[in-house]
Amino acid sequence: MKIVVISDTHGKNSAILDIMSRESDADMLLHCGDICADVSEIIENINCPFHVVSGNMDFGSPYPNEKVVEAEGHRIYLSHGNRQYVKFGLQELMDAAKDVYADIALFGHTHVALLDEKPGLKIMNPGSPVYPRSAERKGTYGIVEISTGGTVLRLKDYQPQT
Repeated sequence: MKIVVISDTHGKNSAILDIMSRESDADMLLHCGDICADVSEIIENINCPFHVVSGNMDFGSPYPNEKVVEAEGHRIYLSHGNRQYVKFGLQELMDAAKDVYADIALFGHTHVALLDEKPGLKIMNPGSPVYPRSAERKGTYGIVEISTGGTVLRLKDYQPQT
């Protein structure tokens, strides 16, 4: 199973659709908040399940602040991360994920891509494809690959097509 993970697109649905066209074999799309847009265009143009949580900039959003998604025997904790104060460390995020028996935690908010692993928990922040804040200022998104051989989280660089 291949899951695309995106965060902090701030109204740039075109970036989401571009990434999904590049990852056309994806089985699921997860958005970690600050989508700041109507998602109907995304839903109409992708061919897989789509889950999204609210971020701190998603004012009046109907989406939950956190969500657990089940995939191939894994429990994925999805959050924007602002309510877990991820800019100051990952402990509250890890505690929230463990509270719901998740083995994968996905979050956004910082716009900085991150991969980490703790005992029993894989952690990813996919960064932002459109508003990166890393030192390199490269847009990024994430991939979660689940197979019989194991689960792999990886980051991919993103540059819009010109």
